[in-house]
Amino acid sequence: MFPLLCNNITRVSYALIFLGITCGSLKAETGPSAKHVPQRVISIDYCADQYLLKLGTSSQILGVSPKSVASFSFMREKAKNFNKVRPTPEELLALKPDLIIRSFGGGISINKFLSDHKIPIIQIGFLDSLEDINQTIANVSKALGNDELGIALVEDLNRRLLAVPNIKTKSPALYMAAGGVTTGKGTLVHDIMSKGNLRNIVDTPGWSDIPLEQLVSLRPDIIVHSYLGDLTKNSGKWSAVHHPVTKRFLESNTAIAIPPALVSCGAWYSLDAVEMISRVQREYTIH
Repeated sequence: MFPLLCNNITRVSYALIFLGITCGSLKAETGPSAKHVPQRVISIDYCADQYLLKLGTSSQILGVSPKSVASFSFMREKAKNFNKVRPTPEELLALKPDLIIRSFGGGISINKFLSDHKIPIIQIGFLDSLEDINQTIANVSKALGNDELGIALVEDLNRRLLAVPNIKTKSPALYMAAGGVTTGKGTLVHDIMSKGNLRNIVDTPGWSDIPLEQLVSLRPDIIVHSYLGDLTKNSGKWSAVHHPVTKRFLESNTAIAIPPALVSCGAWYSLDAVEMISRVQREYTIH
């Protein structure tokens, strides 16, 4: 079972999140007061864009980042309807926002700058699990004054996750990034793989080079990557994906190509990746 939001999936427990009663540390810092509903909101990077475009009303959205329409942005179609704002101090001040949402945009000094000018900020932290994503949905929707929208989204995500079959025997798998790196425990991709009924063969926390020796000794049944075309064509000359061992596994193993927009930033659509992996894993097990 997915231990989301204090291990309870009742509407009452979700409501507690929006009242500030939580079971863990918050990953997003709520800037504006609970009584103020912001009406001039700007998101300044493509990760923050996803949350504003999903949880904000059109009348609240003053602007989104230039990357909001990129191919790796899940909400790129909706983003086309809004002004594109560069995360520079001058441009932000000129637009007079009453709330800024950011993940990484604007550089390390932007938070202090905005604070000095008394502009509220929602800082979205590093999200390494679906639990963190639901917590962030709660925080952002509350800050935007759209609590009910956030509650409904969290409830829907829980229902969908509970519908994913929990298979005891998980297929051994490896995630491959075009840069020649992979991921282990403590990352969102690892959590997505695990909840999709895959057993990540990499036990090294965080991101690391693709372990060629583990490819040979542990032999993953499934390769997961986030390139819809040929993975090797999106790689540098010296990437480990060009190694003969890696090529052999890419040719012989079942590959799951997750659309880049589902893993570029952690958000509600990360569950789409879980469901996709789960479907392929079941088909692989049957055959």
